[in-house]
Amino acid sequence: MRAQARIASLFRTYPELQRAAGYFCLNAGKTDYNCDVDPEGIWNLQGPESPLAPCPVRTALHGGIQL
Repeated sequence: MRAQARIASLFRTYPELQRAAGYFCLNAGKTDYNCDVDPEGIWNLQGPESPLAPCPVRTALHGGIQL
C-alpha cells in the first residue's frame, strides 16, 4: 500500500456497497489503493484466480467500447 490515509469507519468502499446489495465483485489486479482498505475484505474474488485476470487488451465489446 502506497498511501497511509485512514478511511473513516462510517464510509464504505464501492465494492462493499455492491456486495451488501447482493452483487458479486471481483478485482483482476488493482492493488494500489489510496487508503488503508483490506483488498481481501472488499472483493469476493481478487488477483490471478479472477476470471478476468487475462483480460484481452483492445478487444471491441458490445457498443464499440474498447479496453
